[in-house]
Formats: sequence, structure tokens, C-alpha cells
Amino acid sequence: SVDNEINQTLDQLKAAGIQPGDLQLPVYLDLECQAQRDLTKKKGGAELLGQIAVAWCSAIQAAGYNVGIYANTDWFNNVLTDEVFSKETMAANQWSRWVARYSWGGTSSKIENTDIWQFTSIGLVNGTPRKYCDVNFSYVNFGEAPKMYTVKYKLNGGKMVAANPVSYNNVLSLPTPTRAGYKFDGWYTDKNFKNKVKKLTKKNATLYAKWSQPYTIKYVMNKGKNHKSNPKKYGGTITLKNPTRSGYTFKGWYADRKFKKKVTK
Repeated sequence: SVDNEINQTLDQLKAAGIQPGDLQLPVYLDLECQAQRDLTKKKGGAELLGQIAVAWCSAIQAAGYNVGIYANTDWFNNVLTDEVFSKETMAANQWSRWVARYSWGGTSSKIENTDIWQFTSIGLVNGTPRKYCDVNFSYVNFGEAPKMYTVKYKLNGGKMVAANPVSYNNVLSLPTPTRAGYKFDGWYTDKNFKNKVKKLTKKNATLYAKWSQPYTIKYVMNKGKNHKSNPKKYGGTITLKNPTRSGYTFKGWYADRKFKKKVTK
């Protein structure tokens, strides 16, 4: 599980006596296992792999370390397709990219925003116990791990996008969650919805999602019986259930009594 992977990573760092300030490079999550690739072939698998990466990176960042994702070019192009692996989201979340691409005469990893390019696995390095070594170019000067701030979300029945981080280091712009039949009215830092925020800057926070149903529906049943799940109020896009009337076939919902304006949702 991802929790086991997080604990194992932190335990190994602790056992080696490595503190956050001791490392010149980030701690990387290696994504190149066939089981992970197979996961993305299933419905929702790419998003789940993104959630795994968010959980792991957020936990390691919260412990004070820089983090990153290691994979080869094929994986970055064809497997790591969730939004969390985009160059914009990785940069916003302070995730480094380490890309493996072995190419004779190649001059780059062919992946945007690469921090480290592993260009060969048959390098010759004096003083190493192996005949061949992986050799890399680093394009950035990694500094100390940034101070991280935690974010907790109270969704109040809503659903969060996978890319939303649980930790950040500078400024966090907040995305919009969803809730069927409701309109999102913003994030608040208090449960009484007094202090509305659009972004966070260098602070720990618990955020509360506010929802509303500002629109009303009046049903004219024409001797039919409405479905019990059809709402009287709503805020987002909804799909109405069919009513019933003995001996009749329901032909649809309309927004006018002359049945000219059919409504499907």
C-alpha cells in the first residue's frame, strides 16, 4: 500500500541517519513497475496512480525532504497521464522530474521541465565497484527542502480532484470540488463560512467547502406521480427521474405547457 511505501521510505532515511538538510538531491518515487502500468489500463487507474503519487510526495515533503518522480520517457508520455504529472502541476507542487532516456547521440530527455536526465546505463566511472553505471545530467542546483504547510479539506458531501495537494510550500491556488446537484460557493477557513479564501499563503489550514442550491423546481404532474428522488431545489446539473401514471407512457419533461421546450437535464 502507499502507506507502507511512505513508512518504508521514512524508516530507511531514519535508519541511515539522513536528515532533510543532508541531501543535495530530492527523494524520488520510482514509477516504472509493470503492475503500476497495468493499473492505468483500468477505468480510473490513471487517476489512482496520481493519488498514490500525491499521498507519497505530500508525506515525504511534510517530513522536510524535497521530492520528485522518476520514470522513463515512455512513462511520462503514455502512462503518467493524470493531471498531477503535468509540468504545471508538478512545478506548482515542487516535484522534481528525473527522466531516463537512453539514446546514442541524444541531447535531451525529450520531456519538458526535466531536472535530471539519466542518459545511459553503461557509463564508465572510475572507483565504482560495477563495470557499468547509470549516468545523469542535472540541470538544476537543488537547495534545501522548502518549509511545508499542511491543508485539510472538509468537503461536506463534495468530491475533491485528485491533484489537490495536502501540503504546499509557498502559495496554493485552490481548485473547485464538485457535488451532484449543488453549486460550489467557495472555500472557507471556518465551519460557519465567515472567512472566504481563494488561495493560501504560507500557513497550515483546514478548509470547509460551502454548497448551495439556489434554484427551485415546480413540478406540474398532470395527474402523474413524481419520482421521490426528484429535488425541489438544485445548484448544479441534475438529471430528473421519470414520473409514473397508470396506463400512460412518460414522454419527457418540458419547460412549457405546450410541450415545445423539452428538458433532458
